[in-house]
Amino acid sequence: MMRKKKGLFIFVISTLLLISAIFLPGLGRIHAQGDSIAACSVDRGLDIVFVMDSSGSMMKNDLTNVRIQAAKRIMSDLHEYDRAAVIQFNENASNLQSLTNNRYAVNAALDQVVASGGTDMSAGLKEAIHEFSVNGGNNHQIMIILTDGFSINNTESLRLAEEARSRNIRTYTIGLGESSSLPIPFLTNIANKTGGQYFQAVNAVQLTSIFDRIRQIVDELRDPKVPSNWVLTKDLHVTGDLVLQENMKLDANGYNVTVDGDLVLLSCSELRSVSGIVQATNIEQSPGSIINLNNSQLETAHMYKQNGFLRVNGGYEGKEDPEIRIRGPFEQGPSGHLVLGGNVLLANENIVQEGRIEVGKGLIHAKEDVEQKGSFDLQQGILQVDGNLTLAGGPLIDEEFKTNRSLNVNGGVVLVGSENQLKQSTKRGNITQKSGQLYVNHGTVEVFGNYTIKDGWLTMIKGSMDTIVSDYQKGDGDYVHVYRDFSMESPRNHASRPYKYLGKNMDDQGHLTDGVLRVDGKFKQIGDVQFHSQYSDRSQDYKQNFSKTNFNAAGRHKVLLTGKTPISVQGSEFVFNILEVEGRIVDYLPWGNTLKWNRLIERDVSANADLKSLSINDIPVHNFSASTLTYYNHVIQASSIQGPLREIKVDARADDHLNAKVTYMGNYLSDDGTAQIKVLVTAKDGKTTKLYTINVSAGGVSPDTVSSLELNRESLVFMRAGNSFTPERETIGYRVLPTTATNQQVTWSTLNPSVAVVTNGIVIPVDVGTTTIIAKTVEGNFVKTVNVEVRSDHQVVQGVRTLADFVENTDRYNQIMSLYDASQIGIVVPGRYVQGVTFLTSGNMMNGRITTDSTVSRVVAKVNGISLPATSLGIGSNAFLMSRGGIQTGDYVEVIVYNSTGDELESIQTTYPLNYSPQNNIPHGFYSIKRLLDNPSLFDDILDTFAPEQLRFEAH
Repeated sequence: MMRKKKGLFIFVISTLLLISAIFLPGLGRIHAQGDSIAACSVDRGLDIVFVMDSSGSMMKNDLTNVRIQAAKRIMSDLHEYDRAAVIQFNENASNLQSLTNNRYAVNAALDQVVASGGTDMSAGLKEAIHEFSVNGGNNHQIMIILTDGFSINNTESLRLAEEARSRNIRTYTIGLGESSSLPIPFLTNIANKTGGQYFQAVNAVQLTSIFDRIRQIVDELRDPKVPSNWVLTKDLHVTGDLVLQENMKLDANGYNVTVDGDLVLLSCSELRSVSGIVQATNIEQSPGSIINLNNSQLETAHMYKQNGFLRVNGGYEGKEDPEIRIRGPFEQGPSGHLVLGGNVLLANENIVQEGRIEVGKGLIHAKEDVEQKGSFDLQQGILQVDGNLTLAGGPLIDEEFKTNRSLNVNGGVVLVGSENQLKQSTKRGNITQKSGQLYVNHGTVEVFGNYTIKDGWLTMIKGSMDTIVSDYQKGDGDYVHVYRDFSMESPRNHASRPYKYLGKNMDDQGHLTDGVLRVDGKFKQIGDVQFHSQYSDRSQDYKQNFSKTNFNAAGRHKVLLTGKTPISVQGSEFVFNILEVEGRIVDYLPWGNTLKWNRLIERDVSANADLKSLSINDIPVHNFSASTLTYYNHVIQASSIQGPLREIKVDARADDHLNAKVTYMGNYLSDDGTAQIKVLVTAKDGKTTKLYTINVSAGGVSPDTVSSLELNRESLVFMRAGNSFTPERETIGYRVLPTTATNQQVTWSTLNPSVAVVTNGIVIPVDVGTTTIIAKTVEGNFVKTVNVEVRSDHQVVQGVRTLADFVENTDRYNQIMSLYDASQIGIVVPGRYVQGVTFLTSGNMMNGRITTDSTVSRVVAKVNGISLPATSLGIGSNAFLMSRGGIQTGDYVEVIVYNSTGDELESIQTTYPLNYSPQNNIPHGFYSIKRLLDNPSLFDDILDTFAPEQLRFEAH
């Protein structure tokens, strides 16, 4: 593992410097190459991963390494676009060679397979699937597993076989030995699940013929497929099925395609439609197939099975139907990828999603249920589910929440159920979270039923304003509204939990730190289990129970309760951060339980029926006031009214927006170009109402009145180094709408001219600090702002303590490299100040003796992140003693030393009971980034010896 991390850090730094990548000596394998450039050509190739059992029993069953020579026979027949990889496994797995078309590198890796240890086939399967996911292309994916006995973790192996099937990885298993010594049904099941085959070799001699047979089988997959291009010259109507074979491209060329039967796209086929309609009874896409809809429509009379790529570019002109209409179920496989591009998908029946969906400000509307298992990113779009929503995305794999199989609301809206359903049935409008993550991410989630979290995470960490203020509403940050009951039953930790294992950060991130969770029904928390008092949930691969902290809120997170029903809580570490209740807290206190919160807000039922703002077709109503109920002659642009219904857009925001109900009527332009819009506001108490009336008339098609202002950015960041700034200036682009308005003038100002000044949109930094640039139209006084921050160079390196911190954030790395000479920044190899750590054990007590340089005046020792006292052994002594009871083998120990002025001098890490002493092969001291990049072998040796977290970062 150290070698992989070592190569990663050297690669990251070299790449960020924009220099050529360097193969470092001793990396031991050629990296993945060949990719998928020719994967869909006539010569589509094979990706073969050999998964070789290297347990100790192989020394007896294959004494002369026949399995290695047999595998090499397959390598001898590799074609130009074929690739292979080598993975060995005993109780662990290691990747000896990533996918490559270099047969000599693969053969060399096969020679490195060494027999020792036990047998855990699941480790080999997991590593092979990872290799395919990271380096695989559109080649046929083949896995060949060879083992000679029974394995542990068979349940996990079968689960991984299902994953391999879903990823279109065909698996062949080989059992070496007598039938009595092999788990034949298990190995057969693994192969059958993926469309492969099981083989048995009673002895090693038979392996050669078995590998030859597998070579013949997989060779048939590579038979050349002749490419063909079919360009339509008129509408195409197929009375039966239409199958697009591999490497076939159908260009509809502006015409319609109608298939009475099934439309099937095999791997590497493509269908392109421009300004046309594609219709079929069923559509089925294989992995690697492509459908491009350009200003077109796609419609199925029944099912759509999407396991390929579908991109929608632009809406279909002339019709108001959705760009994708599926009258039956929509099933997206693990290889499926949908890019909706701001358009509309309507499914009349259930949606099951396992691949990847990017909505891009569009709309996905399911008339029935939706089950999310893959990556689902709304990108400011809308997911509307009329039935129930099930989340089952699996565990977190990315602490930055970018590559997880999550439902990422991402500035969009999730609507589950409707207000009408809320009054009719409890069987629809519910969210059940079985696993995975609901990542709200500046979005809004409205659940017109129950929200039950059986496993996984509710992640609310984004907000643009304080949740205490009454103005907080949908769009101001994370907002989840549950109209019925909310139940947190997950075994996953939601609290911030620092933890390190072998020098590697394994922290749990806090998941409830911002935004508002509103519950109108019952609030329930279930679980009071903590697998370990120190370990993080993440360090246990999210397989243990940490339900004691499944609801532990902090930061600005607020829970708003309106149902006046007792709260049910089991977790002893359960805590509300901000708890706001409608009425009095006594209405919510559970019997026999106590509640914990950081802040409590009690409020009465509101009788506020005022409007706070009102605009018609994006034009604010002139001289609007909450106390004025009637408005005359509100002029809108006739050209802005579109569609056969001539609907007028109404944007009415209640002063008590979280509780008051706003309805409106009459928002349609009549034939005489007028309308009378009525906006009714009903207060939370259900009794108080206000009715606002706006008389509207449509103006000409060439308006000259300013209606809004747009800027091309929301923030700016400058860096100061001495008396210079980077960049020296920035220009804010703007647009006054409509562009035909007569007065296009904008005035510019800054709230803090000592930080930055602005002239005609050009911002020039002055000094370190923050300010706000204000742009205002001369006509209409429409205002937009840009937040400006000017940072000093020393601010950039704040928080950068280690090499790991240095390369962790690309933006910060680039800022540091632009401000500092590469010879003035670098890392410090430890060993000067901490000269030794020796562990002594007596009974249940661990004592550790720390020997230091004479410069050291204070020592702090930590075990699994918990500080221990380290006492000096006396004046003149360079030794300190630490003590800890109940320490366990493998616990992480860190020693930090300071001088008399409190400056940190050095830190070292080890694991109990391994003693520490300085490494004599690498002298301690400062090594600049320039020196390390000029001498990669030195950098190689340092990272062979020290984890990046052990190397302190310094800027001189």
